[in-house]
Amino acid sequence: GRCILALPPMTRRPLSLLFLIAGLTALAACRGERDPGGTLILSSFYPVHLAVRNIAEGVPGVRVGNLTQPGAGCLHDHVLTPDEMVRLERARILVVNGLGLEPFVASIRARRPGLLIVDASSGIPPILDAHGETNAHVWVSVRLAMAQVQNITEGLSECDPPNAPRYRSNAAAYLS
Repeated sequence: GRCILALPPMTRRPLSLLFLIAGLTALAACRGERDPGGTLILSSFYPVHLAVRNIAEGVPGVRVGNLTQPGAGCLHDHVLTPDEMVRLERARILVVNGLGLEPFVASIRARRPGLLIVDASSGIPPILDAHGETNAHVWVSVRLAMAQVQNITEGLSECDPPNAPRYRSNAAAYLS
């Protein structure tokens, strides 16, 4: 036979409510962890993430995340996933490589006009190959990667002035 829980009518309603609350809690847990607050800084992909993580390390109330998966590779043809869009909704600042590497940034600007975007390659010329073609992968040059760290530092300092001294101190240590 089947085992049926037989409860008096008055007990069924609170029990149903308990199951409903438990189900909603489980559903919320499946959607990801609760937002702990503070400032979430996202980087567009892993090479930029490494710099941002070092610059923002230990800054109170600041969390650093990576928008795309570490193995995402080059973002020339990347299409944002629903999970990435959810991460963007929680972010206050997005740090991108720039130089056209992330063409999806235009759609992000349209969807999240209040999101602060830091261009790590601002003012940095792209690398030119032997055929004169441009290459946006400037982090492969130590000199240009250091310039990106400086750009990220200044961008984060402008977006989050109370923490500017800490960003600058961390960047100086990272660059040395």
